Amino acid sequence: MGLPALFPSFLSPLLSLPLLLLRSGLNYVLDGLVLIALLYAFLHRLGVSKRILIWWAERELSKIGNGALFTVGDAEVDLTTGHVVATDLVIHAPRRDEWIWDSPLIARLGKLDVSVNILSCVDYVGPALGFPCKDIHSVTAEDIQVFVEKRQNVFNFHLLDPSLDLPDPSSVIESIQESNISNKGAVSCLLPTSKSASMVIDPERSLPLVLEQKNAPAPKSLEAEAKANEIVNNLVGAVSSVGRAANEGGKQGLHLALMNQKEGFVSQLKEFQAKLGGGREESQQNGVRAGRGSPQLGGASRRPPLRKGELSLGNLAKDGAQVMRHLGKVVEQNVSNIKQQVDSFQKPPPKKDGWVNPAEDVRFRFGRITLRDMRIFTKDMIAMKNAGGGVGGSSARGMSMPDIFGDGGEQRLASSFDVSSPRVQRSPSTSGWSDPIHIRELAVSGAELCPPMTTRDECGLPEIGLKIEKVLDILLARLLAETAKSNTGRVLNNAFGEVFTWMELKR
Repeated sequence: MGLPALFPSFLSPLLSLPLLLLRSGLNYVLDGLVLIALLYAFLHRLGVSKRILIWWAERELSKIGNGALFTVGDAEVDLTTGHVVATDLVIHAPRRDEWIWDSPLIARLGKLDVSVNILSCVDYVGPALGFPCKDIHSVTAEDIQVFVEKRQNVFNFHLLDPSLDLPDPSSVIESIQESNISNKGAVSCLLPTSKSASMVIDPERSLPLVLEQKNAPAPKSLEAEAKANEIVNNLVGAVSSVGRAANEGGKQGLHLALMNQKEGFVSQLKEFQAKLGGGREESQQNGVRAGRGSPQLGGASRRPPLRKGELSLGNLAKDGAQVMRHLGKVVEQNVSNIKQQVDSFQKPPPKKDGWVNPAEDVRFRFGRITLRDMRIFTKDMIAMKNAGGGVGGSSARGMSMPDIFGDGGEQRLASSFDVSSPRVQRSPSTSGWSDPIHIRELAVSGAELCPPMTTRDECGLPEIGLKIEKVLDILLARLLAETAKSNTGRVLNNAFGEVFTWMELKR
């Protein structure tokens, strides 16, 4: 006698139906996975999957960089180990035609090697799995070139920050152009050479706009003030020309610049001696004639008054004292003007009103960051240079950068602008970029990338991870310290060259 049936016979088909549906669903899922695997293998073989991954990475980086163009030459991704290697990562200068950036790039990374925890870096997946922050074990960047330019108080990398309230580029460029036009009459080096060694004040040359007097001074005072201004201009021109020669031409350029300045001084002294000697001779001859014509005075008659244009030691001393009285005032007002202008250019653009960072609570935890073979190129930190390598023209033109990339080729990155022209025309030039600041290696450990012990979270516990802004601040501080330690001479040369060039522009 058999065992009684547990269920009636009419219930058996109803119970077997879910099993059939489950079996068929599993079959469809397995078939789909096999099809996806075959399709991925086919696309990977053709290189399409890599291009899709690179396109997705470029799009995400562009979102982070305020819409700037990011391009990746090649990339290798290992999802199992979280290892990513990217080559030729380029950050293009955003809105280049509007801001008249000379370099089309902001930065280029020859190789970027990153080791991450993939799950912690995926939005909504990491927090769901309990990761408090995005874990990045190691970041290594090699063969780096950074190009830094400035328009008034706006750097080219400021355009990568969506939180900054940037001014209208057309108004900035127009103000620079108007400033250059107003100083068009000023020459880049006022100390004459042996071919043009004249100390006569040119009435058509525009003088520095540094003295604004309410009451009209006497003609003698105006002449002394003009001479004091000329002395200051000559001093600034001499120092800036020598500084540029040393910065751009090395020892040979410095030697030539010093020889030119020496010839200028010698020629001026010769001219001064000739004028002084001529005045003495003329005065003595007048005295002899007067002595012969007046025997009762015994040849010791009083000299006649000097005619206009004659030079005497008494007049020279008197004029010199008057010029020196104005010289201190001119220097003081020039320095005050320069300080005000530089202070205004040092202020970064303000934040947008009511700006809320969408990634305010996102934190990162880095194991280490290493930068190797980094070169920083700077241009127009204080003043925009014109096409001829000087300053003060009605248009500014960018300069090329020789031997920037590792292949030794010259990358022509030249541009010229004219605000009145609807189309921007670019043309090559040969100077303008300062010599690069070279950082051989910058290594930042995980201990430096941790939050301070004094910081606490909302629960009163030590914080875990840092915001990306804090990480960038730490990197910038270390970068400045390393630059000051290993590139002191280069930084000073570049800085003084920019300062004196800007002083010439503002004369």
